[in-house]
Amino acid sequence: MKFRRLFALLSAVMMSTFALSSCGSESSETSGNTVENNEDPYEVVILNLGNGTDEALNLVSDEMSKITQEKLGNTTVKVMIISQGTYTEQLNLMLSSGEQVDIFNTYNNNLVTLKSASQIIPIDDLLQKYGQDILANIPEKYMAAGKVGSEQYGIPGNRGKGSGIGFFMVKEIADSLNVDVSTVKTYDDIEAVLTKVKENYPDMYPLAPDVGGYNPMPNPYDKCYGYLGCLVNVYDGSTKLVNFYETDEYKEWTTHMYDWMQKGLVMPDGASSTVTNKSLMAAGKAACAIRNTDPLPAAEWTNAVGKEVVVSELLTPYETYAATQHAGWQSAISVTSEKPERAMQVLNLMMTDADFMNLLTYGVEGVHYQYKDKENDMITYLDGQDATSVEYSAGCIGGSYPGGLIIHVPDGRPAGYWDQVAEFNANCYISPAYGFAWDNTAVLNEQVACDNVISKYDTALQCGMLDPETTIPEFLAELEAAGVDKILAEKQAQFDAWLAEKGE
Repeated sequence: MKFRRLFALLSAVMMSTFALSSCGSESSETSGNTVENNEDPYEVVILNLGNGTDEALNLVSDEMSKITQEKLGNTTVKVMIISQGTYTEQLNLMLSSGEQVDIFNTYNNNLVTLKSASQIIPIDDLLQKYGQDILANIPEKYMAAGKVGSEQYGIPGNRGKGSGIGFFMVKEIADSLNVDVSTVKTYDDIEAVLTKVKENYPDMYPLAPDVGGYNPMPNPYDKCYGYLGCLVNVYDGSTKLVNFYETDEYKEWTTHMYDWMQKGLVMPDGASSTVTNKSLMAAGKAACAIRNTDPLPAAEWTNAVGKEVVVSELLTPYETYAATQHAGWQSAISVTSEKPERAMQVLNLMMTDADFMNLLTYGVEGVHYQYKDKENDMITYLDGQDATSVEYSAGCIGGSYPGGLIIHVPDGRPAGYWDQVAEFNANCYISPAYGFAWDNTAVLNEQVACDNVISKYDTALQCGMLDPETTIPEFLAELEAAGVDKILAEKQAQFDAWLAEKGE
């Protein structure tokens, strides 16, 4: 992510673990924060996303508790894991029933919604008293994304801050067709490559979407927690929210996809795909994909596909940007926490204690993972295991917590990866809507009605299965009947108020 207008910001996080003072019976200090009189035992419950057996969760919790007892007094930790597919539903059940949860990932839950439901607490005072390492290492422009009004409710995850859109291709296929993927930038460039694939690899899908037909339009848009009221181009500085589906950009994208479908360049049943495009590439069934890019995306895809994959960023002029969804992964303290100050002490410990964060993210060395290159702090699965068989897995979620840049480098990434992520963040263009939290309570009925319309048309259009010339007018008419104008007006009013409060 290559944006010169922003100052470098997160390199300090890449330092090795800070030395922390051990705790006494009355009080202790950790990186300048006073941990006052933790005389009463307390177990901090951390709710995470991922997968883990009961045995693994108990072992990880015990090992993490050894660290908290040493550095935070009579504080222990219990890690609970919920699968990504059921996380939001189960989280809401736990919080609404009053079950103890101290720290949790907001995941796709909007901070405004969580606050309105009285499920999270403001943490400004707790941060000032117990969160000095967080405040010192996460810049204010990112911390601001955790605010609702003037109060802080979340701590943004400290890892990759944005993404772009890239064109991915299996390198051996690109080489056989004399394709220099780095030169692929326009729709015409993409079509030329896909045509070559079709002519030379007739049994392969030239282009395949991801699971569920996810096939992102290669434009720098910020959906702002819903495409009904979004910024279609974050680089132009506009603060006018628009209906994504009535933009020229959407029409152009879906027209190309429909044309490519007619020419046999796109997976024919992509809208209902249940297989990732990475898996299709690995199986030799697909050559190319258009997908979001993170830091060093070629390395990630090469590792997942098992074949070398090359990529070209499709966005200009800045290529990568931080949008509202990149602020969505945050840490919050639940209203059901009996001792929020202990929760904040644990969150602050995450910022600087690599051992603690590696346990939370990867589990126990030798039991759940092993070193691949200890000198460069690179790890991999145990022999005979992979992502589907490991007993503890929350690695993809590590960036939701404050210390996301101090953990081991996972297999498939290069040595020094987190340094490169810090540079990526420093160069990432910030969307004008970054940190905006949309509260749809006033238009909930219209939102539900419009969501039903969107599910009827959007994925099929973006996968080339419907003719946009005839379908988009029907799509827009049904959105209008469902109340889209009311949603746009309410969202724009909230966005304008948020900008005014920021002084913009």
